[in-house]
Amino acid sequence: MRAKFDQILLPISEVLIDSSQRKHITFDAFFANIMFHEVANGLVI
Repeated sequence: MRAKFDQILLPISEVLIDSSQRKHITFDAFFANIMFHEVANGLVI
């Protein structure tokens, strides 16, 4: 997960996200988003 964040998400964010908003792009936020997504998959009936 860390490698995916470092090698994929961060480079993309440097191109697409305004520099004033990049402080919100953290590994913890990325990981939480993935975890919530996976938990939500289990809630689908």
